[in-house]
Amino acid sequence: QNQFKGRSTVNTTIPGKAYSNFDSVSFGDNNKKPKKKSLFKRIQLAIASLLLAFNTGCTTNAKTQAANQPETSFEQYHLERGKKLLVVNPRKSERPDDPYERLMSAINDGSPILISGATATGKTTFLNHMLTLIDKNSRVITVEDAREISVPQPNHVHFILSRTEQTNDFNYARLLDLVVRMTPDVIIGGEISTDNASALWEMLGTGHDHFYTTIHAENAETAYSAFADRILHTQPAYNRAELIAEMKKKIRVVQLSRDGALRAVTEVL
Repeated sequence: QNQFKGRSTVNTTIPGKAYSNFDSVSFGDNNKKPKKKSLFKRIQLAIASLLLAFNTGCTTNAKTQAANQPETSFEQYHLERGKKLLVVNPRKSERPDDPYERLMSAINDGSPILISGATATGKTTFLNHMLTLIDKNSRVITVEDAREISVPQPNHVHFILSRTEQTNDFNYARLLDLVVRMTPDVIIGGEISTDNASALWEMLGTGHDHFYTTIHAENAETAYSAFADRILHTQPAYNRAELIAEMKKKIRVVQLSRDGALRAVTEVL
């Protein structure tokens, strides 16, 4: 049997708790006069009681927090123990047989599209029409050497880097860093040249959907090699065959041709 006789009390506050120290502690017969403890002993007992209460409180709080806490801290990213990862914006590995459906599926799933054709085949006009099919709330960024693209979306930014009149140090490499920080929904690369091909290829690999650009080429197959050759002008370390193979995996090509006043889509890869 324990008897605690307190003659003076000092309250020590720990959040949500109040604890006391005691002058004396006696065991056994209640009629016996309690034996006084020294001041040092009383302090020891008070500290021991505080530590016991504190540790008990911490254990209780930890259990409560653990019970209220979600299983992991990554649930908002849909990463949970024992569950498969989500597939976000999956692109179809098989392309439809119908050329129209191939193009529309590429636009809808955000695949990069390279519009190819000779001079005056209507590449920019075709690209402008494609933009009318994109969500009007999209953030669109264009990168051109001359202003040609018409963007119907209100939220857009145009960057112009002239091939002949560049008077400062702002170049495609710096523009690449700037563009990816602006979190665009659509990137329009303008016409591919030896100056911008490498930067546009890097931009295409940043993970942004809806990357569109144009190139001069006779057919869809040579559009890939023309793009690769322009990259190799400034980045000769690339392996040409591997580069073209990678392009064919990532990029859809729309080939435009003309005969007099007639302009038509002749290939969709």
